[in-house]
Amino acid sequence: LSPRLYYDIYLAVTAELRVFEVYIAEAVSRTLRHEGNAGVSRSDPVFSVLELYENAQTTLHVIPRLYLLITVGGVYLRSAQAPPRDILRDLSEMCCGVQHPQRGLFLRAYLAQTMMRDLNEIQKPVQGPSVSASRSGLKELNPPAPDGSPPDEASGVDDSIDFLLKNFTEMNRLWVRMQHDCPAKEREKREAERRELGLLVGVNISKLASIADVTDELYSTIIFPALSDQIVSCHDPIAQEYLCDCIVQAFPDEYLLFTIDSFLTMCGSLTRGVDMKAIIRSVTTRLSSFAERSEENAKRVRKARTFELLEKHLPEISNGTVVEFGLSVEDLLQIYLSLLEFAVKAYPEEMSCVDTVYGFCVSSLSKGSLEDDDIALTTLGTSTETVLADSPLEYLIVQLLEIPLRVHRTIDIPLQWNNWLPLSLKIAPNVRRRVSMTLLREIEFVPPCLNSPAQVNKLFDFISSLVQPELGLQSDAENDNDIHIYHPFLFPDRNLNAASSELDIGSSGRRA
Repeated sequence: LSPRLYYDIYLAVTAELRVFEVYIAEAVSRTLRHEGNAGVSRSDPVFSVLELYENAQTTLHVIPRLYLLITVGGVYLRSAQAPPRDILRDLSEMCCGVQHPQRGLFLRAYLAQTMMRDLNEIQKPVQGPSVSASRSGLKELNPPAPDGSPPDEASGVDDSIDFLLKNFTEMNRLWVRMQHDCPAKEREKREAERRELGLLVGVNISKLASIADVTDELYSTIIFPALSDQIVSCHDPIAQEYLCDCIVQAFPDEYLLFTIDSFLTMCGSLTRGVDMKAIIRSVTTRLSSFAERSEENAKRVRKARTFELLEKHLPEISNGTVVEFGLSVEDLLQIYLSLLEFAVKAYPEEMSCVDTVYGFCVSSLSKGSLEDDDIALTTLGTSTETVLADSPLEYLIVQLLEIPLRVHRTIDIPLQWNNWLPLSLKIAPNVRRRVSMTLLREIEFVPPCLNSPAQVNKLFDFISSLVQPELGLQSDAENDNDIHIYHPFLFPDRNLNAASSELDIGSSGRRA
């Protein structure tokens, strides 16, 4: 059966099992009341949950037996008549008997959903014999202390985490194995089926994130290292990409911030073929939203040196010093666009962050890094490479150049960027002109703020495309090289006019 058809059957069967679960839960409750002489009618059937758990194991066929056993095990868990750690381990080990990838995935998904619905029940005191009393060979995971005192309440959380991590590991192995159990000609079909089944594996991560007593220390020392090891070791791009996104989206923002260095290190160890730009965008978008919620959150992001860590790891990923991802220049620019948006939102006062991103972009677009199909030589008589007009690269560069301008609506801030102009030279002159107009338009209503010839000179370098005759901006006289630009912020001080009028804005001798 295809995963879609199997899922339809799975929903129908589990719906019936829920009804059966309610029935046996009521029967077990009547049994407990009967043992306590709580006035139960003698005509009402009574069951021992331990007997039900043992009888379910006599079912002939493996798959029905395990589904029944998990259903009864859920009731057994909530009845608090046996140590939950024993029940969880017993069920997890018996599910290892199903090694068919698709059947095993659905079975273990049902196991995780059933066992973790009443997660707090794991910390209830035990009121009856252990499962190990009825099943020889079942090892006690967390026995009482030597003085006879009951286990620590925190052990319930540890048992839950241990169960989910083991279940996640087994499910991921089954999921990855699906890719290798098909002929080469059906590879694309199998990849599509695997993507549909990824949600089942992600259930374990969402359940881990829902455990109330998990702390950032517990997450960083136990949960994330276990997840990271399994993701890296599976060497499967589909699984790695999906599971990395699950980690980013499922756990609280504080946990991602606390482990950002480890997470980026893990990203550098992933397999070729992973869509790194999607993972980085997911990380930066999540942290940007977190920083924007409050000033306190923004301070926490800066205190964690988040941008510095991204600045450290992204070049390693993009340059392939850790592993060769085969990223195109377009992929790199999309990654740096995500980093730029994060810097603008989380570090609004740190101008060097924006300029650092521009430096990465200029390096990625350096001569020789572009494919022939992406290059269009300029017609200005130079050998400067520019990207092809109306290409995705051009669109990305324009976004990179304009996004900070719409946030920092004052001219003195863009003038602090040393890599903005080199990046703008990578697009065609007519497009550069539109970007220069955006620069002036976005600061149109800002009070005067330029007070030195050096600033004005750099500004004219930024907007030089507006005053180049070859772009069609000729003055009234064909041979007149003097072009005058008037803008309210250029010369607030009258004494500066004489000096500024002599500023050279190009080799042709044009002056403002």
